[in-house]
Amino acid sequence: HACALATTGETYCWGRGSSGELGDGVAHDSTLPLQVQTTQRFTQISAGAFTCGRNGTGEIYCWGAGGTSFGVGSGSNGNALLPVRVASNRAFTSVAVGDYTACAVTGDGNVYCWGSNTEGQLGTGNLAPAAAPTLVAGALTGTAVTSVTASGDHACAVAAERAYCWGRKIATGEPDAENP
Repeated sequence: HACALATTGETYCWGRGSSGELGDGVAHDSTLPLQVQTTQRFTQISAGAFTCGRNGTGEIYCWGAGGTSFGVGSGSNGNALLPVRVASNRAFTSVAVGDYTACAVTGDGNVYCWGSNTEGQLGTGNLAPAAAPTLVAGALTGTAVTSVTASGDHACAVAAERAYCWGRKIATGEPDAENP
């Protein structure tokens, strides 16, 4: 599926929606853009197996395939047919969604991730999934992150003009659940 923001702040999604990825309250596919059913006006969106939008106050709402990996970050597992608020009182400056994993940056430069963690892509030093945003540990602690990206089995962040990545090792194809 894909999503886009209108200049007036509404969000539209289209494509595969069998797990609620279109955010209109129904699990179905659509070849036409459908308006996401929410009163939130997002300033940023990111789509993967589910979609997350960040509003002007830094709250994140997610919808779509949550499954047993807690992807939508609401504190419980399962799919979300409509946007649900991520279980956090932090204000986020950006969000990135991969396959069943999402990461977000706070105003003070910390990175929090949630969802599936089969390859260590949450950066917590273990392989346990997280139902809500969890602080990325290791080398990023105390380092002001400026951007983050999430993929199917790894995530990366930029801090102090350096890239930090964690999760599955890309070059060798071997899993690595160590801290970033």
